[in-house]
Amino acid sequence: MLNVLIVEDEVIIALHIESIVKESGYIPVGIATDANEALRYADNEKIDLVISDVRLRNSRDGIEVAEEIQLEHGCAVILITAYKDQDTLKRALNLELDGYLVKPFDEEELRALLRRVAWRHKGI
Repeated sequence: MLNVLIVEDEVIIALHIESIVKESGYIPVGIATDANEALRYADNEKIDLVISDVRLRNSRDGIEVAEEIQLEHGCAVILITAYKDQDTLKRALNLELDGYLVKPFDEEELRALLRRVAWRHKGI
């Protein structure tokens, strides 16, 4: 089973992503609204995938957080952002990404990325 950490500071969007994860048959291990909370989840839970917003309020951004969790725990990363600027894209490409979605994202595209990550990382 795929354990998914959601890093998103907009509660409505986080709950929407959580519902898609659940409906797709995977396990949301938590919703983190900032970098510190995300790192605590990563240290205390088995995480296979981080779905992170690029911009987080009151903390480091989602790219930095996802990169740190990926390096320490070897998990997959999907970034979600409302920003399409070249600097953000370049920074994101420094990660080994499994997906990059632009808000408002298509639910089916997220479901397809979840299946791809599950297949690639877990053989599901």
